[in-house]
Amino acid sequence: MKLNDIFAPIVKGDFGLTDEVIYQSFGGDGETIALYGGNQSHSVPTRWVKTGCITTKGKHIRTFADAGIILSLDGSAGSMTYKKGDETFALNHHAGFLKPLLQSRTICNPEFFAIFFQNRLRATAVSDGSKTLSIQQLVQFTFSLPPLDIQHHLLQKYQLISARLKVYDDFATRIDDALDKQVSSEYLQYQAKEIPISELLDCMSGNTGLTEELIYSKSNFGGTRYQVLTASTIPDTAMGYIPKCTISTASGRTKELNTFEGKEGLLVVRKGKAGGTRYLPEGKYVINDDAYIVSVKNDCPYQIDLRWLAIACKTDFLAYASNSDNGTWNKTGFFNNVTYY
Repeated sequence: MKLNDIFAPIVKGDFGLTDEVIYQSFGGDGETIALYGGNQSHSVPTRWVKTGCITTKGKHIRTFADAGIILSLDGSAGSMTYKKGDETFALNHHAGFLKPLLQSRTICNPEFFAIFFQNRLRATAVSDGSKTLSIQQLVQFTFSLPPLDIQHHLLQKYQLISARLKVYDDFATRIDDALDKQVSSEYLQYQAKEIPISELLDCMSGNTGLTEELIYSKSNFGGTRYQVLTASTIPDTAMGYIPKCTISTASGRTKELNTFEGKEGLLVVRKGKAGGTRYLPEGKYVINDDAYIVSVKNDCPYQIDLRWLAIACKTDFLAYASNSDNGTWNKTGFFNNVTYY
């Protein structure tokens, strides 16, 4: 099956829709409508244009209002978004519009096609700095469709999963927003006030020479295994596991692997996104020299929740990081100057 079995010939967007003519259009007549191009998604408009806009070619822009598919032809070539026919919009020359043929209604759900075939069209695109799809490639594109009832069933499953993912994403955004806020509250009772952080926390340095090659070479060794952590606050970026062993130092000597176990900890990024933290539940860990692990001192007389400390002292952790994308965290400055309530 080919595209012309399902859709009318693709209608490309307008050439000559420069920023200048778009800006000038707002001084004229017409309705303000969305303008789409070679985007990965065409669901939320980010640019607008007046329907009375005249291109640099001296032509009125074409508008679209039918149900169909917006197809990116370069940029994010192959990306598709189904439009229900409840919106008027324009396209620049980086995109085109596929309108379903009337006779195709019994064999193809266009929304299903837009979702489940865009990866194949993306793969068809030719990469030359910016991926592009030519009309010739679209003419030659072939595919097979499942029965219409199967398309409807798969589409319903996809929409259900997509809706749930959106809820999860919203929750994640709200959590990130909460973590970015300064924690402030009036307490009536304190365990203590203004205690130097150095009296509360220990700090374990990482292992120099803990490379991927070393981890791989020790992977078949027996013994208790420790999770290898790096300068990342994302849980699924561990480098694997390694047994307790000796590693070579820069001076050519060997030393025992420095490990952390038996209590909770807080990973602090030393290099990279310095000052970032990640809570570590009780487990068995090792770290490379791009991070530290801080923990509550064994003889600490106070009750300290490290998850709370990571939030309450977030600005303090970040304050002792150099200001760059590849910064470093000043452990000495942090432990010498920060106090904890």
